[in-house]
Amino acid sequence: MVEPRDLHQYGFIPEFTARLPTIAVLHELSVDDLLRVLTEVRGALAKQFETLFSYSGVEIRFTTLALREICRIAQQRGGGARGLRSVMEALLLDPMYECPGSSVRYVLIDEAVVKGERPAHYWSRSEGAAFYSMLAAEEARDVAENGEAETPVDPETEPPQGEVDTPARSEPVKRRASGGSNFP
Repeated sequence: MVEPRDLHQYGFIPEFTARLPTIAVLHELSVDDLLRVLTEVRGALAKQFETLFSYSGVEIRFTTLALREICRIAQQRGGGARGLRSVMEALLLDPMYECPGSSVRYVLIDEAVVKGERPAHYWSRSEGAAFYSMLAAEEARDVAENGEAETPVDPETEPPQGEVDTPARSEPVKRRASGGSNFP
């Protein structure tokens, strides 16, 4: 293992060696690994961009095929997980400048957009149904091509499935006899 002092003996200056990572990857991350980094980890990059767009009142969504293509591009470049950010920034450069202050309220990034075959899809506030229809159609295409959907359920944004147990009150709510507010 190469230590910083070895590089100093070879002639590198300390300012340069301090910028080198202390941990190096011994094997490449797979597309599935990169997909987990992009979508599942705390502070995931896809969620960061969704939040960034939400500050301007814009909802941005990525199809599963688009996310997988982003990961394939990052893997081909050899940048690992850090390469995901440069791919995402290059991909979203136009929407980041076109959407704020415009009538755009929905943006969809699909596989064709990631491959550079067409620009991102935009919809205004009144076209929300068309946005969700196209998103559902793209996800259905992914399921048809790859089998079962791979998109994980985010407990923060997705409602719980099935019945939800609500605790029963042990005593009735007390109400004021003199009218007014029902708050105790």
